[in-house]
Amino acid sequence: QGDRDVSGTGRTFTLFGAPTPLPIGPFQLAAQSGAPLFPVFVLQCDDGRYETIVHPPIRVRPTRPGEKRDGPVVEAAERFVAILTETIRNHPTQWFQFTRFWEVSPDLKAQLEKRVPPGGPGAGVRRTAA
Repeated sequence: QGDRDVSGTGRTFTLFGAPTPLPIGPFQLAAQSGAPLFPVFVLQCDDGRYETIVHPPIRVRPTRPGEKRDGPVVEAAERFVAILTETIRNHPTQWFQFTRFWEVSPDLKAQLEKRVPPGGPGAGVRRTAA
């Protein structure tokens, strides 16, 4: 899972304008092996079925002379972060973190709590069959 740095050994990238720790290992492995990385997302459709989206491969290019060794790795990870951001922005209800992901200021927390209806984000929403 490219959106969870569970080991704490990743790097910090910007996700939705906030510094976010994300795993770097898959990109390091791709750099060493030459294997492509395919960003894949499985999204639930309104009718309960699932749609699998496979993006074009991300390849970690070789390091150029005089370049930092991790430059291509970070560049490839940033391409993934852009795809992740776009996917979450287009399908915000499909992404959920089970642990604290960002530190939230007390002011922002109060604003968010005012916007969420009692019982959670989906409370009071009635879905009907089309």
